[in-house]
Amino acid sequence: MLSTDLMERQLLDALPVSIYALDIEGRLTSVHQAATRFSEDGASGPIVGNEGHGTAIWDAMPDRMSRSQVEHAMHLLRTGRSSVVRWESRAADDHHVALTQMTPLHDDAHAVTGFVISTSDITSLVRARDAAVSSALALARTTDPEHAFHEAAFQLRQTLRADLIIVAVCDDASTTPRIAYDYGSDGDRHALEHRFATAWQSVMAGQSLVTTHADAVIALSAALPGKTGTLGALTVVADEIESPEGLADAGRFLATVASQLAAAIERARYAAHDARKHRG
Repeated sequence: MLSTDLMERQLLDALPVSIYALDIEGRLTSVHQAATRFSEDGASGPIVGNEGHGTAIWDAMPDRMSRSQVEHAMHLLRTGRSSVVRWESRAADDHHVALTQMTPLHDDAHAVTGFVISTSDITSLVRARDAAVSSALALARTTDPEHAFHEAAFQLRQTLRADLIIVAVCDDASTTPRIAYDYGSDGDRHALEHRFATAWQSVMAGQSLVTTHADAVIALSAALPGKTGTLGALTVVADEIESPEGLADAGRFLATVASQLAAAIERARYAAHDARKHRG
């Protein structure tokens, strides 16, 4: 049973940050301002009070709404060339990213009479996307498994603030993953393999992501997908993630890094195999 506070947080996570209604000329007619939690973290931009009504939105919010962007969107919507226009914008502090979506309002004759603009905070999604790109570029360059392990761990520490990172890989002799790399452990790999054995079995059986919660921390295990089967598992342990949105972002990022790491492991194996053939 979800607590009332958790249900309220999940509801807020699902809602747009702010909603603005405009007339046909782009002047504000109604404003649903950001919830307090968004205003406090700076994601919602400047507060627009009742005195802003009747003002063009780009004049009421010059740091958030570009006149050229809004007018271009209005033109696309008025002419029917698009039913929705979206764009991303950064806050003045460059720490928050908002997704802006603009749609038309119609009368009974389906003529455009105004517009609705909604903004949502997508900072965590953009950060995960940027980190995934950085990880892909770095892992794509290596054929050294140790370098790949260290690079993946660096990306996971930076993005997920992971306290424990484990790479467990199967070999030709067994389908049971064994630890090939760990960061943040006390060195007892046997204990770690026992601790995560169930999660890794689920991963090897085809489950792409396994999540477990205990003692205010969360453990995420993702499959290392190879061309001919699962190579093993990538596991991280971090502080509990309360937001369902944040947990989904973490899972997607871990799965992305796991896929890139698996490709690097396979490249390293092919390179080692070729080297042995040339030596032979």
